[in-house]
Amino acid sequence: MIKQRLQQPVGTWLAGLLALLPLVLTLSLLAWVVNVIHVYLGPTSLAGRFFALFGQPFTNHPVLEYLGGSALLVLVIYPLGLAVQSSLKKPLAALVDRTVRRIPVVGSLYSLADRFVGLLDQKQDADIAAMSPVWCFF
Repeated sequence: MIKQRLQQPVGTWLAGLLALLPLVLTLSLLAWVVNVIHVYLGPTSLAGRFFALFGQPFTNHPVLEYLGGSALLVLVIYPLGLAVQSSLKKPLAALVDRTVRRIPVVGSLYSLADRFVGLLDQKQDADIAAMSPVWCFF
């Protein structure tokens, strides 16, 4: 009798616990990522002191030096990214493609992934055009 009375509340409590578990895991993972970013890019890290060095001409407050230097580096890196995307995209992609394909295990996986993406893109030169009609049925 007591066992049956406790079974429903315990089951309900376990269901609530299982529903809460993904939220707790997500928050824990997010806290860990923020902590790692703070350790490697925060004001007290080597990169943070480097950022503060660029912000030092603008202010004397350590936190503002860090934020100013970080903002300045973001503003300087953005045009570089634009240049890479506009004119260097194809040569860099070709260089990475040639380099990665030469690595024994990674190269074969990269080639397979490249062919699969080509199939999904449905390009004119993709592997789907080279397939025989028999393969199209599978």
